[in-house]
Amino acid sequence: MKSQILGFGRSGGRLHHPCLLKAAERQSDIISGRIAVIERREIQAPCGVPVFREFADVIDFDPADTVVHICNEPSGHEPALQAAVAVGYRQFILEKPVAGSTADVMRIVSSARKNALKVVINFPWQATGLTTSLRKIVASGRYGSLKRLTMVKTKTRQPRAGEADDLASFGVELPHEVALALYLTGRPGTVVGVSSKPFVSAGRLVPFMGGASMTLDHGGTISDLQSDLDCPVRERRIDLFFENGWRVRGFYPVDGTDGTQRALFFDDKGALRSQVKFSNDPMTDLFLEAYRYFAGLGPEPSATLSLGVESALLTCEAKSIFRRLGSGDANGNDSPQLEGAAA
Repeated sequence: MKSQILGFGRSGGRLHHPCLLKAAERQSDIISGRIAVIERREIQAPCGVPVFREFADVIDFDPADTVVHICNEPSGHEPALQAAVAVGYRQFILEKPVAGSTADVMRIVSSARKNALKVVINFPWQATGLTTSLRKIVASGRYGSLKRLTMVKTKTRQPRAGEADDLASFGVELPHEVALALYLTGRPGTVVGVSSKPFVSAGRLVPFMGGASMTLDHGGTISDLQSDLDCPVRERRIDLFFENGWRVRGFYPVDGTDGTQRALFFDDKGALRSQVKFSNDPMTDLFLEAYRYFAGLGPEPSATLSLGVESALLTCEAKSIFRRLGSGDANGNDSPQLEGAAA
């Protein structure tokens, strides 16, 4: 199968493209490694990669055996998908979040149903040994029911022009965390808490872009999800708190340079009892799962459109609640309180 990448910025050029090449090396019978870029901006494409301005301009890429990777800004996902569908494409890998608004999310759902699209969302952590292990632990009931789940992703991310007005901090890491919370709990979530903080750098303050947090109630399990975008330490951590007092802490890779993951098991006294290590290349492995699915040679990956839609809708709802209940103080700090929010 061939590939097209719509949008050749950070996601398309620095993440999807190299992972596609690695996937093609590992399974060339399914992924040909032949790639085209759809990009209206003037770019320096890799040698041998043709660049087209529109899907309608593309030549020598049969939609029947081509996968489209949509990697532009979230507000452009829906029109990009519709433009690709209009000229015959039916297989997509869609960057998170699915779209930037509830209306766009629902239009993508409608198009997927109407045109029998196959869509996989780029949630790489779904394709890790750590996530598979955590899912099995929760399902087994080994430590009783899952009572609470916390996730934290920390890094430094410089804000971009116009992002504060759109509360873009809610769309950087939280869609991944919301998707994981939904997948691991196996239950829908209700937003019961949201917060944000400013980004501060060399005396410059950007409201709401230092990070964002959400709390979800899954009906028996609470998920506390945090994305800190103004932190000098890079970390992606998850903690599962169980009914019998045991806790499982997991560490995910922070970038594509090291696929090492780890699970630590603490007993009801807080003592570390054991640990397990995993290692893989999550995004490359997700692409391999997706292309096997598109080719009819494997099951649908767990990074489904329905999971992406639920994650996107909850993230859009969190932004809406934040705007409605409080847009923050002069420094961009706020934690709006929701009636009935879990303690």
